Amino acid sequence: MARKRKKDREEKADEPKVQRVEERETEGSPLSDVKFKNLKGETIQLMDVLSDDNVFAFDGNGVTKYKVSYPGVKALARAAGIDQCYRLLVLNGPSLDNKMTTLVTVTLTDENGDELITKLGEASDENTKGIAKLYKSTIAEKRGYVRGVLELLGLDNLYGTDEFSGDEEKTVEPELSSTDYQAISKYADAILKAQTIEDLETVGEDIKEVADELNTTQTGFLRRHYSKRDGELSAGF
Repeated sequence: MARKRKKDREEKADEPKVQRVEERETEGSPLSDVKFKNLKGETIQLMDVLSDDNVFAFDGNGVTKYKVSYPGVKALARAAGIDQCYRLLVLNGPSLDNKMTTLVTVTLTDENGDELITKLGEASDENTKGIAKLYKSTIAEKRGYVRGVLELLGLDNLYGTDEFSGDEEKTVEPELSSTDYQAISKYADAILKAQTIEDLETVGEDIKEVADELNTTQTGFLRRHYSKRDGELSAGF
């Protein structure tokens, strides 16, 4: 049975095994209005699953779109009933000819082990940066996983934070005054100094406690740097 599943994944690397749970347009739509259906057909409000720490707005050619952190996508998968994933390394022979690329297919399953969808994830020197270049297999797997979850749930205009190397999108980032920065500098420094995901989550809890005292520019600044550090730390696992 295991051999048959592996063969099927190789033959249908990027072909959905089932129809999407729900086709839904989310571009330009307030996230509070966005819903999806789990594998049982139950409707779930997107922001009942995601927290403000998991989702970030950015400017996509004049249209506000949204990035979702990897922990946020895993929370969506749990809420939807997506149980496990299997990875198959397609290409792990980075060279100058293939732009130092690693390819991984990721197959998502339900709680019974039935395959739901298989997506391809890739990572190369062109679409990764910094420490992530040392963990291309992990980054490729995460990209395939995120693409599979978001496509299966019909959330076509949400994107995983790992899809961006830094130049593909322009984050909406109002100017932060020196006074505003001084008020949040200890939190910004703590984010940068976090050595583990647990450290980062502790900082996040501290920020939540003072969230009511922060303005939107300060909150946005901390969210962006939190997301960036989250991506850096996740790439090390």
